[in-house]
Formats: sequence, C-alpha cells, structure tokens
Amino acid sequence: MNKYQIFGDYCHRCTRGLTGESVRLFSKGWCRQCYRCIACDKQLDHKDRVLEWDMRPMCKKCFYQKDFYKIVKQATKEEKNRSKVENK
Repeated sequence: MNKYQIFGDYCHRCTRGLTGESVRLFSKGWCRQCYRCIACDKQLDHKDRVLEWDMRPMCKKCFYQKDFYKIVKQATKEEKNRSKVENK
C-alpha cells in the first residue's frame, strides 16, 4: 500500500496518485491513460457515455454488442497480462 492509497486519490487501475486531469466514476478515480473501455480498450473522455461493468467503464457501443460477454472476458484476460508487464 502506498501513500496515495492511504491519504489521497489514486487511479483504480494503475494505483498511481491522481494529479492533474483525472476522472471520478463509480466511486473510483481514474487517470486519463487508464480511463478506457474494458472491452475495446478505447481511451474514453470524461464526456463519453459509459456503463458500469464490474466497477469498470464500458462504452455504450461495446455494451450493446451481441457478444459483449465474450469481449469482456477476452479484455479482462488482456488487462491482467498488461498489468503483469507494467508491474515488472
């Protein structure tokens, strides 16, 4: 646990402290680089309409796709792999 997790806002995805431009959504903070659709990995803007999927943002386009469960499962797997690489 770092000082941002104890005393301040931090990014829900990368756990870095939030400074400058950030987004608060679903009671969580997101830095600009990490505020992405869980399914298509598109970087989202604070004005984009999103839906919540497992406490993470999903763009409306992906949510309304017929096979979005399959997309989310694949995206979650890719995100875990990406996190492992970033934490090395």
